[in-house]
Order: sequence, then structure tokens, then C-alpha cells
Amino acid sequence: MYRDWSREGSGEREVVYGPVRALLKELHPPSAVSAALRAGDPMDPTWDTKKSRPLETRTPPRVLVPGCGLARLPVELALEGYRVIANEYSAYMALGCMHAMNNFHTKDEFTIYPWVTDTNNLVSPDDTLTPCTVPDLAPASSTLPSGASFGFASGSFVEIFKDEVYTSAFDAIAATFFLDTADN
Repeated sequence: MYRDWSREGSGEREVVYGPVRALLKELHPPSAVSAALRAGDPMDPTWDTKKSRPLETRTPPRVLVPGCGLARLPVELALEGYRVIANEYSAYMALGCMHAMNNFHTKDEFTIYPWVTDTNNLVSPDDTLTPCTVPDLAPASSTLPSGASFGFASGSFVEIFKDEVYTSAFDAIAATFFLDTADN
């Protein structure tokens, strides 16, 4: 929770997620019409040169985020205008993700003590009682841009997305850690 959903974890989060978000925006920018609509200009005259049609008809890119952990990256991508499917195998992470998606309604709603059971890498024993508040972004009460979406698939990445129908279902896969595909 500290890294993904606290203000204090933003520096570490930016180091991990920032390059992925920047490259995704470069290679598959979210729908320009969503940005135009947010700016109050629904008649953006820009054309999608790749498909020779107005951008208004282009749908936002679909992004799969396997191994999403507590889902901060996929939430941010959905808020930026992408159609996102988050995937997590770990039941513990999926539980934390579901808590964040359904219960984080206001900023700084909960106080947590992330190091209370950790005795490693501490300067002082008192550091175990250092609190932080979560969330710094409230996904349960956030509104997605037009065309954007967020979905969650719990289970093995290899098993869920192995069917041929998924071969071209996504424009990009955004992963920040290695993808553990072992059966154990």
C-alpha cells in the first residue's frame, strides 16, 4: 500500500511506473478525442493519419497490465484515457486491489503502519511505528474519461490470456516487473 497508494510512495512509484507510462503514451497515445472532449472541444479537426478517419471515431488503446499488484498503474492508465484490463495472480494482491478499487473513496482516508512487522533496514526501532495515509488518489470515486475503462481479471496470466482470441485483443502490454509464468 505504501508504494502504490500513499503520497510518501510517489517517488518510488514514479521511478517504476513513469517510464512505462511515458513509453505507452509515445507508442499508443490515449484517444485524442478524449483530451479534446475534456478540453471542451468535441469537434477536434485532427485526423488519424494511420486509419484515414477522424479521431472522433478512434477508440482508446486497450492495455493489459499483468502482474498489476495493487493496481495503481492500471488505474492511472484508465484515468489517462486507456481501456485497461488489470491482471493479478496473487490472492493477497488481488484482495488489496479490490479493497482499493471499492473502498478508497476519499484521499488520505486510512492511516496504515507499513513497517510495524518489519525489523530490517530501519535506522531506529521507532521507525516501525511510522504511519502513512492512503490513498493519495481515490479510485472508487474517480470518473474515467469518455471511452476509457477499467477491468480486473484475477488468476494466472498464462491461463487467462492463452486463447487465440487474446492474440490481437490488446494494443499494448504494460508490465513493470517480470512475469512469473511458473505453475507453482
